[in-house]
Amino acid sequence: METADGSDNSLFGDFSDEDVKKGVEKLIQEKLAGYEADMKRQEAAKAHYREIYTAHPDADSIVESRELEEWLAGQNPLVRKAFNDALKDGTAAEVIGAFDMFKAAKSAAEPEKPAEKPPAGKNTPNTLSDIPAGRDHTASDGPPDYLSGNALAEKLASMTEEQVEKFLNS
Repeated sequence: METADGSDNSLFGDFSDEDVKKGVEKLIQEKLAGYEADMKRQEAAKAHYREIYTAHPDADSIVESRELEEWLAGQNPLVRKAFNDALKDGTAAEVIGAFDMFKAAKSAAEPEKPAEKPPAGKNTPNTLSDIPAGRDHTASDGPPDYLSGNALAEKLASMTEEQVEKFLNS
């Protein structure tokens, strides 16, 4: 006879204390066995995906990529079936092998790109004097209007009296 929860009354024997105890223990063991089996399946699934993602962290983007679809479309039907079977029901090693095969074919099909040269570095100014518009005018024969006070004083100090006279009269 079954109870309301679907368990069998025969587990409890003649309903003596000892038989009820044994029946309850048996029910608990059955429930625990189901939970343990679920836990083992979950752990196995986690280990399966962990192994795949360790080998190919980009596995999700590979599976969703248009490149994979195009590559598979160009493959022999046998290769296509084996690849799809590996992704659907394969072991971690089979899935990793399928991804390795795709990546190898993809890299072989792509022409080698020359090593990219770093962009020509623009000299970033460190001070205002490094900025061309911020520098003092350096023309030696130009009128004094273009020189700042310090630059004019330095220029005049490095000249002889005749050069100073000529410079100021120009």
